Amino acid sequence: TRVNAYTGTLPVIDSTIVGRTYTVKDIGGNCATTSFSITASSPNKIDGATELKLLSNYAAVTLIAGYDPQSSAYNWYIVGLV
Repeated sequence: TRVNAYTGTLPVIDSTIVGRTYTVKDIGGNCATTSFSITASSPNKIDGATELKLLSNYAAVTLIAGYDPQSSAYNWYIVGLV
């Protein structure tokens, strides 16, 4: 059982990975007691935030790399959270 916090960082988005999805899952069942953070590489955000935390055991999130033409920005968007 891991006792230290863990942080995973998503890659910087450019036009070559728009539409790519990433799924992150707590396969060990430790997120309720061990911090698991997902961060976006600057300048990207995750639905407007710089960090997303998995807080329950066996939690999972699926993210998609996207481009918002209104703000001319590449960002990660949550498409599924369990």
